[in-house]
Amino acid sequence: MSDLDKGKINTLENAKDTMLLMRGAVFQTVMKPKHVQIGILNESVKRALPHIEVSNAQELLNETTAFPALTVEAFRDMHEYFDDLIVALKARVKKLELDHQKDVDNMNKIEKRVKQLENKVFKKSNKDDDSDS
Repeated sequence: MSDLDKGKINTLENAKDTMLLMRGAVFQTVMKPKHVQIGILNESVKRALPHIEVSNAQELLNETTAFPALTVEAFRDMHEYFDDLIVALKARVKKLELDHQKDVDNMNKIEKRVKQLENKVFKKSNKDDDSDS
């Protein structure tokens, strides 16, 4: 089906949060206790997607567009979140670097002033020693 044939198209909202409501699990069924399976628990699918009617989670996984669409939008949500986080962290690092440089500059000024005062005190002390002789 072409996108033009679909009518009104809306982007899935809160896809990441919807995906986080689903619970993937490793399990064994009562019918085949030695057969280990990996899947999504039905109850979590029903909780995450109450508006979609599926009799079990496997139907959702087998359905050709629903689960991949949800996965794509969840990935987009996370990508946007991490892009924003990276920008914020870079700004924070830059501010910390500037603050650090200001602190280094202030320390250098203080050290220079201390040396000046030490030299003054040393010169005065030497003059006092000379006058005592």
